[in-house]
Amino acid sequence: MTGRSRWWAGDGIVFAALLLTALASMLSVAIAQLLLGAALLAALVRVASRRDRPARTGLELPFLLLLVWALATIPLSDVPHEGLRNARRFYLFVPLWLGAGYVTGERRRWAVLAALALGATINAVYSVTVESVLPGDYAHRIGMIQHSIITASWLVMAVALLAGAVALLGPGRRLRLAAGAVLVPLLVALALTQSRSAWLGAAAGFGLMTLLSRPRLILPLVLLAAAGVALSPAHLRDRLWSVTDPNDATNAQRLVLWRAGLDLVREHPVVGVGDRNLAPLTPALVVVPGATLTTHVRHLHQNFLMLAVIWGLPGLVFGTWFLLGLGWRLASRWRALRPAGARAPPAQRIWALGALGVWAGVVVAGFFDWTFGDPELGLVYLLAAGIALAPPKAGADQA
Repeated sequence: MTGRSRWWAGDGIVFAALLLTALASMLSVAIAQLLLGAALLAALVRVASRRDRPARTGLELPFLLLLVWALATIPLSDVPHEGLRNARRFYLFVPLWLGAGYVTGERRRWAVLAALALGATINAVYSVTVESVLPGDYAHRIGMIQHSIITASWLVMAVALLAGAVALLGPGRRLRLAAGAVLVPLLVALALTQSRSAWLGAAAGFGLMTLLSRPRLILPLVLLAAAGVALSPAHLRDRLWSVTDPNDATNAQRLVLWRAGLDLVREHPVVGVGDRNLAPLTPALVVVPGATLTTHVRHLHQNFLMLAVIWGLPGLVFGTWFLLGLGWRLASRWRALRPAGARAPPAQRIWALGALGVWAGVVVAGFFDWTFGDPELGLVYLLAAGIALAPPKAGADQA
């Protein structure tokens, strides 16, 4: 794969499919996954014809161990057909290697950033206008084009963090201002989703990126965030402060879910219960004081607990190895680029920092929800990580 290839020559078709996948990921998961399939097929043809070698990220071993273990546990589950159907989640890991293999030059890095920003901005502006501005209902939790409040909040969180990396590291004042302009509708949409896990993830991601790249901006950003909270509508402030309220209904729901999950781990410590809908296994969750659980009982709203429940303690080890190993690899890439400073390709630095911020957001949000298993988010954050981890290639960073 060479960054100097013409658009339709060489690996240009793979990249074009990936670029469209990035754009569609903000607007339609079905279209995005079809485009991802086209990119994968084109890449496999090139690998089979020995024109390309698969990219290496250093995460192949934990991924393969998790994949093999998950597949091995399927026949041991009470509902193997569910485990077989849900095994398709591993398809969404493909962007990690496609991003590392085919988004290797500066032009391509900028193009994917622009595609994600464009798709997310269209989604945010349209959704805020249609769901809040036109009806005049700002207390309503917007679900955006995804029609899923939580998934939409994670997607806008991820792209907001990438835009934040551009604002922190972008070459030239105009580009940084443009990134700031993109951030406005994204942050408004993120606020209106009222998703606390995404809020906490965004705070962690922005905090980490600022600390690593512009530590002097930490205090101004904290003051700006505090002012934003103080000036926000009362229902948003109440939603934020509810994070620490043990009497909040959704907090109580999560505590019940987590206790039930620990019981399931104790009952099935080795192979887990299988990758399945957990509702039939958690009858105690039907009613919680102050609220009823009617829709969110398929999973336990916690990454590490879910890994242990569905795939047993080995699954927890392999999944944690992959997730933390991803963060370690991204941090190592950022450290490797830091000594070069402004001499390093700017988009490469932005992706290294932005992907690390997105990773932090996914991990922090995952303490309160099942981010590891969300297909829409997985496509975006693994594509970002793959682009950040792309191995250097001669001449690629000028293309």
